[in-house]
Amino acid sequence: TLAQAVWSWRFWALGIVLFTNSSAITLLMIHQVAYLVDHGVPAMAAATIGGIVGLTSIAGKVGWGYLMDRTLRELVYTLASLSFALSLGFLVLAGTYPATALPYAYAILLGLGYAITAPIAPAACNDLFGGPGFSTIFGTIHISLGLGTAAGAWAGGKVFDLTGSYTEALWGALGLICLSCALLWLVAPRRPNPVLLRNDQ
Repeated sequence: TLAQAVWSWRFWALGIVLFTNSSAITLLMIHQVAYLVDHGVPAMAAATIGGIVGLTSIAGKVGWGYLMDRTLRELVYTLASLSFALSLGFLVLAGTYPATALPYAYAILLGLGYAITAPIAPAACNDLFGGPGFSTIFGTIHISLGLGTAAGAWAGGKVFDLTGSYTEALWGALGLICLSCALLWLVAPRRPNPVLLRNDQ
């Protein structure tokens, strides 16, 4: 039940995993166009980045979901987090070399990293709290995603207003995704069902 789940430290830790993930991703999603335009990327090209992120995330959601059915949730999440971290590096490079393919490479990497949110949230929650009360538990813990979305969007703008730069915000996003990844290993969702794996083979 939800009452039982909230007494588990894993419930709150998983909430932090989702909060930090959502905060980091939303910070980029909301402010990426402004960052790229400020660094010399043509406005039309910068606006196209959002579409590429969305298209790439479709493949990412399917791909990460497929892998999570066959190996450790934590390992797949780590790979997606690495993709997100690499996207940050490519974003900075794109700002330095705007007239190259780097902005598009950034969009592909971000789309892949961002895509993990869709499969990891219900899968990890079900692994830890599956049962008759799962829907209520998942709906409650999913609030952390919404809060993270709001926090990431606000924090990125606030940092820019205070410093005139997104540098600290990008470092913050990297720290958040690393924290999220480390916490998921600590929370340790269950592994895929070996019976299902045998049947699949």
